[in-house]
Order: sequence, then structure tokens, then C-alpha cells
Amino acid sequence: MLKFSIPAAAVVGVRAIHASMVIIASDGREQSDGALALGRMLAGSADALRLISVIKPVPTLPEQLPISPDVDAGRRADARREVINQARRLWDADPDVELMEGDPATAISGAAHRAGATMIVCGLGRHRVTGRVFGDETALRFIRLADVPVRAATAQLDHAPRRIVVATDFTETSLRAARLALDLAAPGATIH
Repeated sequence: MLKFSIPAAAVVGVRAIHASMVIIASDGREQSDGALALGRMLAGSADALRLISVIKPVPTLPEQLPISPDVDAGRRADARREVINQARRLWDADPDVELMEGDPATAISGAAHRAGATMIVCGLGRHRVTGRVFGDETALRFIRLADVPVRAATAQLDHAPRRIVVATDFTETSLRAARLALDLAAPGATIH
């Protein structure tokens, strides 16, 4: 097993190395707190990140009356307010929140691709076993759909990773993952 430590002089933040932005996916709930903390740290500056929230469309039945514009505007305002309040609590700042509609994993993965983002950072919440078995967990869906690296963070995360395990089969893809792990590691981190 290969094991080494990152020197303390290493710079935390992928923005220092890459020119593209970090996308933070948040629904405003506490389970996304770690994503905001880590995403801001990795981006290094406010201009290097995009904070995106996605609201799911209201399901409609064929004989159902259309959703009024006021109801839709209220849903959008509530979603934006939740994420702004979360950012105020964690960042002590009023962020720009980009609001999209649709499936969260599809919408944000598409936005990351179009923007040429460095990565997507999302929260990792508690899900039922059935959600994981049937692939309904949003973080897993990001990983499946995105063509950029995805970093899922627990709500309590407040620092760069200090211990990283990199699985490799020595293909170019796994070597890129190993290089990114080096970029993400905290100073003095151990990588296995």
C-alpha cells in the first residue's frame, strides 16, 4: 500500500490550480451545510463558485387545474430564501442563488457541464435503504450523471479532507481522480 503525507505548505483549494468554478448544490437544509463550507473553501473566492438550488416541478394530473403563477412564484421564493438563509448562517454573506427547476441531479450536472466546472459539491443526507438500493439518493445520482468530479459532504464537515483513500486501476480516469485527491487534501493529509 502506498501511503504519503501532503506537505503543510500545500495550498487547499482547487481554484488555485484550475481556472473553472466550483458548483455548490444546496436545498437550504442542514444536510447541505457541509457542501457550503467545503465548496467555499475549495473555490477560494466568491467569484469562483456558483450556488445552485433546484426545485422539483409540481406533479400534475391531466384533469387537474393548472398551478397558479402565484403558487409557483411562492415556491421559488421559498426555495431561494432557504438557501440564502443557510448561506447567511454559514458564510455571514448574502450570496447569489441560481434557482433551477427539474430533477436536481440532471439540472446541476448539466449546469456543471455547460460551465466547465471543476467540480460539484453537494450535501450528503440521511436516506433510507430503499433510496440507496433504487438509486434515488441525490448524491449518487450526481455521481452517475456528472462528467465532472462530485464531492459529497456531510453536514458537519468544516475542513478539507485529512485522510483520503484513492482506489485506482491505473487507467487515465483513476489517475485523474488521484490527482484531484491531492488537490483536495488538507495540509498534512494522509492519502492511501
